[in-house]
Amino acid sequence: MDKAPEITLYQFAGNEGLESISPFCLKAHRLLNRKGLAFTVHDLFLPNEVRKVNPIGKLPAITYNRRTVSDSAHIARFLEAQHPDPPLFPRDEILQARNTLLEDWADESLYFMSIYLRWFNPENAKRCKQALFAKAAFPVSLIGPLIAPAGIRKLANTQGIGRKSADMVKGEFIEILGALDRLCTADAFLLGPDPYLCDIAIFSMLRGLVTGLTPDAEAIISSHTHLADWMKRVDKAT
Repeated sequence: MDKAPEITLYQFAGNEGLESISPFCLKAHRLLNRKGLAFTVHDLFLPNEVRKVNPIGKLPAITYNRRTVSDSAHIARFLEAQHPDPPLFPRDEILQARNTLLEDWADESLYFMSIYLRWFNPENAKRCKQALFAKAAFPVSLIGPLIAPAGIRKLANTQGIGRKSADMVKGEFIEILGALDRLCTADAFLLGPDPYLCDIAIFSMLRGLVTGLTPDAEAIISSHTHLADWMKRVDKAT
């Protein structure tokens, strides 16, 4: 029997019930869980700590037998190459294409919507700050909550969604969730009977919105019964 790999996941911290405040780090958690791999978690808080693991300053990153792989999309493909079962990618070429496009949509579009819902509502932002820095030691626990929200909002403004009104974003979120709800057929996943990468990617963007940090978004998600049931299935499978 081959020796189990030594894996460490470097991530932004979470709180009780939420593996990480970062949807991408949460996605890495669920990818590793889906592959049935044991791993240890290392929370990072400061930019210089992150750059020691990943020079471009982004998380998640994993070390796999001392090899470093960063970015959740790249981590997914690396794990698939090392551990093909259970698969993250369907065999059918058309389903593969849909899987790739849905993952990219989650990572590049749904992500920024989740950022807006978390950080542009003052009450939600307060809860998210607490979750992000609850495990940090002094002085990071004091300084971090003061500077992190501004940086996150600047990122959303640069992308564009941060310049929209709250009503506009809420309307778009409701429309998108309605579309997802129609794709979530009973007792199945987005591409069939098995969960793939697209399921984990979309789930990871929505998961942090249903743990009490954003009650307004949670109410919208819960009102879409097919989507809520699909999230429970993905949660159980990962």
